[in-house]
Amino acid sequence: MEMGQGSAHKHQAEFPRSILECQICLAPPTKPVATSCGHLFCWPCLFRWIQDEPKPCPVCRTMVTIDINITPIYGSHEEGSTDAGCSDPDQGGNSDGVIPPRPNPPTRTINIRIDTGSDQIISLAATSEQIINGSLLAVNTLMEVNHRNERARRELRAALEIERARVHMLRRERRHLTAGLNYLRRRNYALIHEAGQRVRRQGEERQAFLNWVRNSARQHFARFEEQLVASQYVNDHQQ
Repeated sequence: MEMGQGSAHKHQAEFPRSILECQICLAPPTKPVATSCGHLFCWPCLFRWIQDEPKPCPVCRTMVTIDINITPIYGSHEEGSTDAGCSDPDQGGNSDGVIPPRPNPPTRTINIRIDTGSDQIISLAATSEQIINGSLLAVNTLMEVNHRNERARRELRAALEIERARVHMLRRERRHLTAGLNYLRRRNYALIHEAGQRVRRQGEERQAFLNWVRNSARQHFARFEEQLVASQYVNDHQQ
């Protein structure tokens, strides 16, 4: 027990005593609260100082508002309702002479920007738990958006593969059609060349036949002339 008390006294000795005192009544704070500028006060003392309108901090003159700039400090258990340590606890308070409960922890507004194709801003005024829930909601939303983007990417990749296969098939059909057209061109050229050679041979054969007919006629005519001359010669000698 003495070791525990000695350790506690040693721990308290590490900090200046003024840090753990109310900056108004200079006593250990009752229902302690801290301002946004970092100073510690009793809640009754600070409430009597501020009342219902913003006032400067008694230490650094920073403007303090009950609903915005004050954070309650909670220990392992709540103190009693009396303002022990505060000067003249029955003096001050609201219109009924009663000190109201300490304000709730201040809330803050966060902006979450979610990229879903068009910018969407979600503004939340919440406590830490609600901010965490909002962050989880934003993370879940982002994961869902990423899942949708991934699914759209897979569908687009599949459509692209189908289009590539279609283009490949069209190119193969084009090569086949080009090969068939080239074959038809070669075949047509071969047929034209063969027909030309056939016509040329037929012309040569016709010309040869005409030459043969002409030569045969000449030979018959020559023999006929010889026979005629021979018959005239015989007739002349017979007379």
